[in-house]
Amino acid sequence: MNKKTFIAGERSRAVVAAAARAVASLKESEFDVRFNPDVYSAGIKHAATPEQLAKQRHLVKEAAAFLLTTQIPAFVRECLEHTSAPMDGAGLTEALHARGINVRYLGRVCAALKPHASLSYLYSIAVAELLLRAAKHVYTNYLQSHLALYCFANGQVSTALKLLYRARYLALLVCGENHPEMALLDSNIALILHAVGEYELSLRFAERALNVTGATHGARSLKAAVARHLLARTLSCLGDFRAALQHEKETYSIYKLLLGEKHEKTRESSECLRHLTQQAVVLQKRLTEAYARGHPHPAPLHIQPPAMASVIDMLNLINGILFVQISPQDIEQFKAEIEKRQLKDLPVPGLPEVTVKEKGESTSDETAAVVKELKDTINGAGS
Repeated sequence: MNKKTFIAGERSRAVVAAAARAVASLKESEFDVRFNPDVYSAGIKHAATPEQLAKQRHLVKEAAAFLLTTQIPAFVRECLEHTSAPMDGAGLTEALHARGINVRYLGRVCAALKPHASLSYLYSIAVAELLLRAAKHVYTNYLQSHLALYCFANGQVSTALKLLYRARYLALLVCGENHPEMALLDSNIALILHAVGEYELSLRFAERALNVTGATHGARSLKAAVARHLLARTLSCLGDFRAALQHEKETYSIYKLLLGEKHEKTRESSECLRHLTQQAVVLQKRLTEAYARGHPHPAPLHIQPPAMASVIDMLNLINGILFVQISPQDIEQFKAEIEKRQLKDLPVPGLPEVTVKEKGESTSDETAAVVKELKDTINGAGS
């Protein structure tokens, strides 16, 4: 390579580098223009360096300015000229994408369409699409929450956690860290992690759930009591009985104040306090014995992992799921009552009217059918 060729190559590289800088390219030697849509989202940790992050933010700002000042007005002009006339939400989305307009700018598109009476049809389509997309984010969160619970109940723990993590990410984007729904999701995640013995990680989610619950519902609310009880359970499994007792005492105090001393929840909390106190005494006894023998680090206290039924009961409690428990004795009582009403020609509430048969006719088959329908109804209510 001669000197002239070398100089020409250096000049070319300098020109490309200058142009790359002008368009905020992520690379100096070529045009590498990428947009990070989450670059301004709160609560998200980015892997990029501060310098890269600054470039990404600059790109997003430039792109947003171009869309707002040029592309959206151009789209409205085309619609006024009937060059583009979307028929539904899908058509509107396709038309926006064709012009490089992200659907996240749909609110701005609505605002740009509203002043034009001739585009009222398109304004209605845009508003409907905006509402549907907002509802989708909210309901997706619920669906992925109430499905994670079913997966966990069926032993699919990893799937349940994946669904809950996804639901938490969506909720974070939609409503931020301090929304009550975030506390509910964190409580669910903490419980499932608690069930599989991941106590340290469970503790982090349980603490976060308590902080948000206290801020949104109040430190002396029933929801805060449940959050403290969950935290106490997790701390006890980590052997920190002092902290566990402190949180459970708060739980008991709230229940006693709001529900009364004889309420089932108050009595359950009292029993939990007694159990935690016993565990703390056992731990202290072991520590004393270990020090007496010259062993400052005693053998770890064996913590019985929570039973699956206990975890599911707690999940049902924090998610407001109610199961109606019907015993075999109750079924027999229902059956006897049905037969009694049949004999008296009385209608059975909630069931098709049954008439009395002529003397000598058997009603056993019909009774069995009614009982079966009753069982199906009960099972349906219980599920």
